[in-house]
Amino acid sequence: MNAYQGWVGDCVSLIAERIASIPLRLYDKNDELIIEHPFYDLIKHFNPDTTQFMGKEFISTYQDLTGECYVLMAKDGLNIPRELYFRSPARTTPKVKDGIIANYKYLEGAKEITYPREDILFFKYPNPSDPFRGSSPVQRKAWAYDTDLYNMIYQRNVFKNGVHLKQVLMTEANPEQEQIDKILDIFNSTFGGIENTSKTGLLTGGTKIETVGASNKDMQFMLLAKWTMQQIASAYHIPPQKLSHPEQTNLANMKALDVSWNRECILPRLVRIAEIFNNFLIPYYKEKGIYCKFDNPVPADDEFLLKQRESDLKNFVVPINELRAKDGLDDVPWGDKPLVPMNVMPLAVGDNGSEKSKVPMIKLSPEKMEEFTEGLREAI
Repeated sequence: MNAYQGWVGDCVSLIAERIASIPLRLYDKNDELIIEHPFYDLIKHFNPDTTQFMGKEFISTYQDLTGECYVLMAKDGLNIPRELYFRSPARTTPKVKDGIIANYKYLEGAKEITYPREDILFFKYPNPSDPFRGSSPVQRKAWAYDTDLYNMIYQRNVFKNGVHLKQVLMTEANPEQEQIDKILDIFNSTFGGIENTSKTGLLTGGTKIETVGASNKDMQFMLLAKWTMQQIASAYHIPPQKLSHPEQTNLANMKALDVSWNRECILPRLVRIAEIFNNFLIPYYKEKGIYCKFDNPVPADDEFLLKQRESDLKNFVVPINELRAKDGLDDVPWGDKPLVPMNVMPLAVGDNGSEKSKVPMIKLSPEKMEEFTEGLREAI
């Protein structure tokens, strides 16, 4: 939970906001869209304090930070879920018995609450070391996260303290400790802190300032920050350009990156969320065959669609009116059939374009067949 900062926080927030913005719809067994249903009422307001957008955002955020998300279903007298409440993964533990999760233990202060498995929606990412617990993407890049965290702490302390890390005042004199403390207090109050940056100082009596540690430039912290960003973005399947300097990428490349990001990062997460609803929440409505599904988040590949349209027209696959209808345009009188040049026709069609031609069959003797074959070889 403490990882919700820096590049990890940026990745988690970017994914959560995208997921929360994609509509979740309900369908019947014939794949027809259901317009009204208690399920819509449930997710419209997860609970009195949580809207639909916030609810989907929380599901995504908890999973990407901890690998787990626990949602308590509050049911009515008919055992129908009416409200959904989040339970902190840091205080929730699944208890396993006979190879399955039997219940969940939740710590509320000093009090331990037990929830039956039927009351909890357990969203989680795969964890190879423990199939009953989740594993977050940042756990795969723990070293990169720690490096990024220490880098940020170092930079903050540099700005907070003002004087560069490990700088010392050197003098050939041997002052008393009281004098040393007084000089350092004056020096820090005069030149320390952000508000005193770039002030000009005067050192007297043979005193000089020395840097005994590596400088910010020497350690190339900007390159280090870029490396950690790329590592963490990789863990979350996010193109680095979406986190840093998108203006340096042209529009065509950004569209391609957006298609890839939605297909490889967002779509699998949506499928995982919908499957939990379909398997552990939707059955409470006792309506056979209904299921929920998110809209497809992957944007259309405009360049591919344009090439496909041109190919379909050039190869006489579709009539012009079919394509005009997709664009919301009116039909044209001549557009009901594919446009074919006069010199193109099926092999089985005769000169009039309607009757099949009768192709005479020629029976060759073995000698003639050998001559024909030999002539064909020479021609080739």
